[in-house]
Amino acid sequence: MAETYHLPDVTFITGPMASGKTARLSENFGRFEATGVGYRAFKPSLDVREEGIRPRGFPKDMAYPSEVVDSMADIDAEELAAKGITAILGDEAHMWGFKPNRE
Repeated sequence: MAETYHLPDVTFITGPMASGKTARLSENFGRFEATGVGYRAFKPSLDVREEGIRPRGFPKDMAYPSEVVDSMADIDAEELAAKGITAILGDEAHMWGFKPNRE
């Protein structure tokens, strides 16, 4: 018998530069951790500025852990759902799927 599960919800915050997108996204980290919601955070491989996800002004040691992927297609939502992950958080939406050497 096949297992059934709900695929994770995906959250991106969009807006202009320096508008607080990452800070807003980080509000989810605290809420999910406090309530026991299973989540994973991802950032695009094109974003090489720093490790993890860290809102402007946060100390480097307070960066939230994230996995680096080239595109959303690299995220196996079914596998995450099978592990109890119900939320996917993504940072820097404008960088997802961009390949500078496309043919």
